[in-house]
Amino acid sequence: KNMAARCGGSLANVTPNRSLDKLISDAELTGNLYLSQRGMKELPRHVLGSDLTDTTDADFSKNRFSELPAEVCTYVRLEKLNFYHNCIRSIPENIINLSNLRQLNLSRNMLTSIPSQLCELPLKVLKVNNNRLASLPAEIGSMQSLMELDVSCNEISSLPPQISSLSQLRSLNLRRNLLVELPEEISLLNLRKLDVSRNKLSTIPPSIHRNQCLEIFVIDQNPLTSPPAHVCCKGRVHIFKFLKSLSQRENSKRGIAEVEKSPFRRSNYRGLSDDLDELKHWNPSFRDSGYMTNESDVRWSNSESSNEDDVKTMAVRTAQQIKEIMYQDLRRRKDPQRRHTAPVVNLEQQMAAENIATVSNHSITPATVSNHSITPA
Repeated sequence: KNMAARCGGSLANVTPNRSLDKLISDAELTGNLYLSQRGMKELPRHVLGSDLTDTTDADFSKNRFSELPAEVCTYVRLEKLNFYHNCIRSIPENIINLSNLRQLNLSRNMLTSIPSQLCELPLKVLKVNNNRLASLPAEIGSMQSLMELDVSCNEISSLPPQISSLSQLRSLNLRRNLLVELPEEISLLNLRKLDVSRNKLSTIPPSIHRNQCLEIFVIDQNPLTSPPAHVCCKGRVHIFKFLKSLSQRENSKRGIAEVEKSPFRRSNYRGLSDDLDELKHWNPSFRDSGYMTNESDVRWSNSESSNEDDVKTMAVRTAQQIKEIMYQDLRRRKDPQRRHTAPVVNLEQQMAAENIATVSNHSITPATVSNHSITPA
């Protein structure tokens, strides 16, 4: 008491100062600065006058800071920073200097936005729940080390598609926001825990069932119609079965729709040639260049007939040639005067002269010739 009187103050004022001095002294030695629940609105001069650049863990929770002190951003070795339950409304841009920061707790403050500079930090844990956030920045997709993100109890109405880039994210808490839908990109995350309870969701993306790593999936207190309430109350396994079934039906419908949109599709199947004809009609410049061929290969052409038609035509033509040759030969044999004037024409020579020897690859049956009767003159 005498010491307090000589210092011009009360014992109540001396004790906290001594305690603060000891905390700062310990922080200089250990790298752990704990200044929680001290009613501070700004950093005291004891902190400002100390060398705390080697601090690795700082706790300023449950105070009355209205902004994150710029001096804290000079603690370049910080790995953990806790400003839980303050009145912080803004974050300084020089927070980017904390290049070793791994855990940041800014929950229960008055933040309305997250600065893009914060998204450049190598954070593994980011807690900004119980603030006034209306959205998440697109730059959040650059936080490749982030494993836990808690943005619950805010005013977020939509999520940026860039959230799918968070390849290391394992826990995502979106509880008690204003979400009306979840982006399809959320199914690309390898989440272990996803909490979307107490939002305004009417549907859950069916593609989420592909995430077989998801162990905790909380979707209660939403006006859900898909999956319905009687499925949701049965738990994650039944929810995933429902979503998988729904996904298969949607994929099936989508596949039918894509076929129906094809420009050469008709109601009945008619074969490849009909579809090609319709494609040519739809696109006049279309020209079939062949299937898996190069410039030296034989290609299909619009002017060429099919092999079957070629064989039939050549067969009829050959039969007509044989008929004529046999008829002329028969007349020469019966007429002695013509026997010396006109030599007997060899059948093979005549076929070669008519350039139809290629038909030899296609057998000609007697029935082919019999259809063209040969009678003497």
